[in-house]
Amino acid sequence: MSEAFESMRSHGARYARRVLAAVKHKRAACQVLGISYHTLNAYLAVEVAGVEEDYDTVVRERDVLRAELARRRTHDAPRA
Repeated sequence: MSEAFESMRSHGARYARRVLAAVKHKRAACQVLGISYHTLNAYLAVEVAGVEEDYDTVVRERDVLRAELARRRTHDAPRA
């Protein structure tokens, strides 16, 4: 059972790192992930094997995440 828990924890930590690498700011990463700043820091504290990512993959994901963040900002903006 602990192996499954550790793999899910590692997966969450890896995904949080990828989002942070894409958006470059912790607060923006929190908004994209829908988690608190404290939770993001907890994910970042987890040691994950094989964190290195292919540069092109990170750039593609960054662009997708930035577009999603912009969409959310537009959607959540107060209407005049």
